[in-house]
Amino acid sequence: MRHVRRLCLAALALAALACGSPPSATDRKLIVLAVEGLDPELTERLIQAGRVPHLAELARGRGVVRVMPTPGADASSAWASFATGTNPGKHGIFDLVMPDPVTGRPSAKPLAHKASARWPGGWWSEGAAYRTVRVGDPFWTRLGRADIRTAVLFVPGTFPPEPIPLGTSIAGTPLPDWAGGPGSGYTWLASDAAPGQVGPTRYGGRVERLAFSRNVAYATLVGIREPERVDLPLTVTWNPEARSANIEVGGASVHLAEGQQSRWLEVGVRLNPITSVRGLVRLHLVKAGNDVQLYVSPIQWHPDQPPSAMSYPPGAASTLFDRLGEYRTLAWPEASWALADGYLSDEQFLAAQDETFTDRAAALMNRVESGDWDLIVAGLECLDTTTRLMWRTIDPGHAAYDPAVAARFGGAIEQHYVKLDELVGQLRARLPADADLVLVSAYGAYTARHLVDLNRWLTDAGLLQWTAPPAAVTLASLADSSLWQDSVDWARTSARAMGAGRIYLNVRGRDPRGVVEPGAPYDALVARLRERLETLTDPISGRRVVARVRTAAEAYSGPLTQDAPDLVVTFSPGYRASFDSMLGGMAAAAIAPNTERWSAEHASVDEAAVPGVWLSTIPLSGDTISVMDVSATVLQYFGRPVPPDADGGSRLRGPAER
Repeated sequence: MRHVRRLCLAALALAALACGSPPSATDRKLIVLAVEGLDPELTERLIQAGRVPHLAELARGRGVVRVMPTPGADASSAWASFATGTNPGKHGIFDLVMPDPVTGRPSAKPLAHKASARWPGGWWSEGAAYRTVRVGDPFWTRLGRADIRTAVLFVPGTFPPEPIPLGTSIAGTPLPDWAGGPGSGYTWLASDAAPGQVGPTRYGGRVERLAFSRNVAYATLVGIREPERVDLPLTVTWNPEARSANIEVGGASVHLAEGQQSRWLEVGVRLNPITSVRGLVRLHLVKAGNDVQLYVSPIQWHPDQPPSAMSYPPGAASTLFDRLGEYRTLAWPEASWALADGYLSDEQFLAAQDETFTDRAAALMNRVESGDWDLIVAGLECLDTTTRLMWRTIDPGHAAYDPAVAARFGGAIEQHYVKLDELVGQLRARLPADADLVLVSAYGAYTARHLVDLNRWLTDAGLLQWTAPPAAVTLASLADSSLWQDSVDWARTSARAMGAGRIYLNVRGRDPRGVVEPGAPYDALVARLRERLETLTDPISGRRVVARVRTAAEAYSGPLTQDAPDLVVTFSPGYRASFDSMLGGMAAAAIAPNTERWSAEHASVDEAAVPGVWLSTIPLSGDTISVMDVSATVLQYFGRPVPPDADGGSRLRGPAER
């Protein structure tokens, strides 16, 4: 079946070649690098130090232009505004995590299932099926309709892939792993796992104890979840004398020595007599002496046989696989979750980050060298996670700062900026002389020395009541509803927090178990919450914790504002929303030192404190722009009109023609 599929794809490619490439409607060429977490202050510091000469060249004249994010600087909403040029009240993405309107459990807002087509009797089903949640067309789709040849690679917010006239797209976030999560579904298998460790982890992984009998242990990996649940058996045959093991999983087998990591292994399952899906997984045998510890990466979608289309056209991801070999299909760097949980080391995490960056750079350069494009929009996600997880190595005032770790890994963030700078240099050396280049980030980052748990604060204020102490949160609950245990006493609850600093009031007539009366009682509660939150101070430092509190109508505009959280709470620099309250749970204290590896943040921080970056060869007006201006600016660059419902405007200096 696999060979038949490849022959079909080859036939389609030959047919396309026979017809010739469609003519372009422009003589302009532009590359937009969507670099998550590129921070203006770090960029300027490295420019001044002479460490990033190619970024310095782009900054010459105009300097490092600040990009204003959407309210609360959430990634999902910011990148949707980047693509559409509209605010969240029009495109409908307010946060990565929002409460399900019926059950109240946390759900990944940008990732929505739809019913899978299937034949009666279960002989065939199409696999997992998803629908687009964001409202409004991205600028690359509009340009495709205008005969601008476009390639979109791993850009945030581009799953499920949408048709692009004269274009191709390889999906970025929120493309899930096999388990349906945001790339967090790793497995830690260990013979020394304590009973309290076994089960889901805080950041979405899973710990399972390996019980050996005659040096053989069996385990189960969480496999496909949609449309059928099919898990993968795994067998470990241990050789303690040689400190090695043989691992068999999903039809693949590999022998690893202690400390060794496998190549990408191809695994597969059959969903029904006709449909099979395949995945990619890597194994890292961390220990094999007195005990066995095995890290299993989240199972990623295989470009040849994914559970659902991961590119447009559907064969584009497979074509890239044929050209480059195995590459990470998850847009979120998967090793970050295992580091945050404490199972992978800093060294292992940074090695995975380097490999991911190399994957993305190779895909980008492959497309650049094809020459068959007018616009390339490419996502680079590694800088963001490296910054947020390694900030503790450059901030001595952070509770997670360790001088020994800092001495070893304190240059990790800078090294990633240098890698980005080198990629920019390679691009500019290979681009035609009249081509332009833009680097843009929708937000930067700021140290997060303190955690603020809004649900603890609401509980202490008597506005959130529980029937029992809330269970520990896990990111895995976004994909597996059975892991969500809600003990909110809704009959006595007026408000609850979920997402990056979002508060939802429990309104009668709107919410299933609402108690807050609309009208004057609602307005009075909003005023009370705003006053108390905006005067909240840190009991240790005396600093103001909350930068501002806005209602939905103050933060957003448009027909979808009705779906927004009631209050958008953004924090002062140095504070961020706790992971517990983001997932609807509750921490032990309303304000606490941040001892986690997740040591910097943008989401929930006031957007004025975490602007993104614009660097380009294009003349731009002004020292700051909005993330909503990017779409209009690129449209005008190609001489195309800005949609009348756009909230952003073009910031090109002078006419589009040079």
